[in-house]
Amino acid sequence: MLPIVLRRKEGSMKKRIIVLASGGGGTMKFLHRYSQIADAPYEIKSIIADRDCGAVDYGNANGMMTKVIKPWRSRIPEVVEDIRSINPDIVITNISKILPEEVFTCCKATFINLHYSLLPSFGGVIGFKTVEMAKEKQSRIIGATCHLVTAELDGGPILAQGAMPVDWSEEIESIEKNVFRIACKSILVAIMNLCDIKNSMASSDGFMYSPSLNFDDKLLNESFWASTL
Repeated sequence: MLPIVLRRKEGSMKKRIIVLASGGGGTMKFLHRYSQIADAPYEIKSIIADRDCGAVDYGNANGMMTKVIKPWRSRIPEVVEDIRSINPDIVITNISKILPEEVFTCCKATFINLHYSLLPSFGGVIGFKTVEMAKEKQSRIIGATCHLVTAELDGGPILAQGAMPVDWSEEIESIEKNVFRIACKSILVAIMNLCDIKNSMASSDGFMYSPSLNFDDKLLNESFWASTL
């Protein structure tokens, strides 16, 4: 049976996405690669970073608009101006900075963030440090959360979550790999919902997602995941 590819409504415009980045851009690579193999209802228009990083390198190599703004804190008005100039629909805040309200209220775009834990657990922690903390607590279920950005750090309304049971006798690298993949699928669920894609599909990885997946994750084979590294 061929995989199901979800199509946009004929004539509908793709949602414009800006990514605010600090690191390698794994999640951004995932979203971009997915848009290349499926008729995704979004397009990554620009990457704005607070430092030279892998996300900027990837954007430059793939024809995206990129800009590095540093020092970041003293140039917030420039950040706001750059965001407004693109008129985005969605801004992904994968940046190692606490954004001032003047940034996430600067336009009508929906500002979203991705966190490698099941919020509210381990809020305010960056990257996979959340997995280390979950191991210290011997958490039985771990995962990822995509949420709206508000003035409360990691406290905005939740858009999507993915979860899995965990066996801490496994190699930590294997656990982090699964959390990363859950995070990627969770943010894609959230973005597809923001783009009014409301399908409900079963996941192929055996993990739990809420809302349910609204895309066919059978498209995401090992070769695909390797391209996001």
